[in-house]
Amino acid sequence: MKHYMTLALLLLTMLVSHASNSTTVNEYCENILQKDPPDKHKELFQLAVNYASTTCVNIMSGFENANYSSKYVLENTDHLGLMEQLSSTLLVAFPQSVFPNSTAFANAWLTTPTSVPINASEFADIEIIRGNINIDSTTGVSSQKITVNGLLATSFFFNTADASQQNYCISLGAKNCTEAIENIATAFNIYRHYIVEYKSNLIAKTLRESIVNWDIYKKEAPALGLVSLLATSRVHKSLFYNPNDPWPGPPPYQVRALEFSLVLEHLPDAENGNRTEPGLALEWIGFNDWDNDVIPWGLGVTSVYADREDAKSIGHGITLHLDNKYSLGVIRRGDDNAIFFNISLSEYFIGKKHKLSDYKSDLKKLANKL
Repeated sequence: MKHYMTLALLLLTMLVSHASNSTTVNEYCENILQKDPPDKHKELFQLAVNYASTTCVNIMSGFENANYSSKYVLENTDHLGLMEQLSSTLLVAFPQSVFPNSTAFANAWLTTPTSVPINASEFADIEIIRGNINIDSTTGVSSQKITVNGLLATSFFFNTADASQQNYCISLGAKNCTEAIENIATAFNIYRHYIVEYKSNLIAKTLRESIVNWDIYKKEAPALGLVSLLATSRVHKSLFYNPNDPWPGPPPYQVRALEFSLVLEHLPDAENGNRTEPGLALEWIGFNDWDNDVIPWGLGVTSVYADREDAKSIGHGITLHLDNKYSLGVIRRGDDNAIFFNISLSEYFIGKKHKLSDYKSDLKKLANKL
């Protein structure tokens, strides 16, 4: 029995030493920091990439905690500093006296998005829309209206043939006003890089698929106790903490550790009337291939306690799990062999809704709001 207790203590030690995934997440999120800055507006660009990197960490961490609001995504970001820098840059490059409505456009960026769940459309780009080129039949001068869209449906515009507007932009070191706004957009628009990726690639394609797979797991896989949940998470660490796939599906197999169950044990060599007795089983370590295409199955090393006068009270053996529903096993009690059938205590006390998917319980509600 001492050997089994040692095994259990070693297992628990492994579980509590579960390493954080923060290093991997940070490496992924900081890739954007390696981008070369543009020639213009380097301070704005640096604020934007720092913002993008931090929101990325928040998004990846938010999966574990079911935190998807804009407030959570903006945590630890200098979003006000970024937007103030953008606003001041826009006001210098496009003053109201020369560019109608440019002040309202610049000030709109000082508004912080507040949607729940996170709405990528509230983290807008500076969007440049080029109108049709018109040629004056008298002078032969071509002109083009450039509309600049931004946050809160604000916009302003300038005309390529407007000398006062173009001369002002040239005075700031740009070839023309189109280049001036493109330089600002290049420095700033990267701020929402990971937010767009989160919305378009992860939510749309991966999250809903993950929800479907977790629903299958919730319906089919047996309930697990706390230690088994920790052990399964530990063994499948690369699945659950993969920064390239922050919306993982359920584990391909369950790890079973320190699982208690009630059993009915049959000892053929016992006296009549005492052959079938209730007992308590402890599955020390095992697995369950819950999604096997042929038939779900698993094995576990198990000890069974039953109060018997004509045999040892404790026996050791193997449990066979079948079809995610049935568990039976064979144990050795001294010189006697016995068979038993399990009644899972995890299934009884914990219930299916508290399985490994428990921390993803809000995903379906989230997806329905998107």
